[in-house]
Amino acid sequence: MKRKKIILVVALVMIFLIGTISAGATQNSSLLLKNAQQADLASKIQEKIEEESYPDYFGGIYISDDSNHVVLQIVKDKIPKSKSSNEYTTFKNVSEMDSDIEIEYVDNSYKDLNDINNKLIEYFSSEDADISNLNAHYIDVIKNQVVIELKSDKADKINVIKEKAFDTNTISKMNVNSNLIKIVQKDSTNNDLALKSGQKISTSLGSCSMGFRVKVNGEKGYITAAHCFEGNGDSSTGGKVQWWKYSGKVDAAFVKKGALNIFSDPSNELAYTSGDIKELNASVSAIPSVNMTIAKAGFKTGYTTGKIKNTNYSGVYNGTYFTGLIASDMHTDNGDSGGPVFIPMNINGGATLLGIVKGTSSYGSAFVSVDNIFAELSFVRY
Repeated sequence: MKRKKIILVVALVMIFLIGTISAGATQNSSLLLKNAQQADLASKIQEKIEEESYPDYFGGIYISDDSNHVVLQIVKDKIPKSKSSNEYTTFKNVSEMDSDIEIEYVDNSYKDLNDINNKLIEYFSSEDADISNLNAHYIDVIKNQVVIELKSDKADKINVIKEKAFDTNTISKMNVNSNLIKIVQKDSTNNDLALKSGQKISTSLGSCSMGFRVKVNGEKGYITAAHCFEGNGDSSTGGKVQWWKYSGKVDAAFVKKGALNIFSDPSNELAYTSGDIKELNASVSAIPSVNMTIAKAGFKTGYTTGKIKNTNYSGVYNGTYFTGLIASDMHTDNGDSGGPVFIPMNINGGATLLGIVKGTSSYGSAFVSVDNIFAELSFVRY
């Protein structure tokens, strides 16, 4: 699946003219149009910033709640002093790229936040890590800090993480700036738990939702959540699991269509819809941005919408540590697992796929990125 970056500005104007934008129960077409335009601007800024390897003055980026602005966070005392330098030129180009950009001054650089989050990922991914006290950790872009959710926030529990996950230099930064890391006590419950995307499927462990159709080595089938099964060979509606991964950045399985079953080929048509949003397109993907409006289809709660709140969420699910998830305030429930998450507007004949439902998050729900699934399993969408 080669990424085809969406040229949203041109596409969205055409969409608006022909009236194909569809709102959910709580969104209207104007808000969705604005949100998608800001998501396109945020992607352009993000790509430019990544070229500079996250300069020290960059704090983060997100879309405002009203979708009127892209908020660019700047560490004021890290702005390049020399106006003749290349770094200053880049800073000016980024900060003045568009009139919709709103500058917000913050204390912490994204480079520091990302470094701390990566150290946590490295520690909790190691064999000797104790994840029994961990619920989740992530970069809260809007609050400009790293959040660590623990079942117990007693000092001895926190000190274990500091001693094992961080070096002396990082701990020094944490002591200097108390806003850098926030430790919270939170004991969350986990909702882990041809076919249309989002339709109910019966699995070896209960019921989940069909994600999106693919071909793997020419064989037709579909992607859904791995935690719905015990492993390869398990039976599922319409076929059997031929590939299964439940670790790292991926909770996904490929169900190969069975030779003898009552279903036709899996479909891109959505089982639960709103307005003109009837199916997934199979030709584009998008870069997720904080506050991007999204939707999902799942058999338990149907079609629901929300916004992305975090693009680098790490958490513990049923004793397994996951990272690289995307968290949102979208409502999901047991049984929605594996259902498709997408941008609720029509481009190239359907909604743009972002991933599949994973389970709960601090904000509401988390999903697995379609790009991370593709990195582990070379499939073809059709």
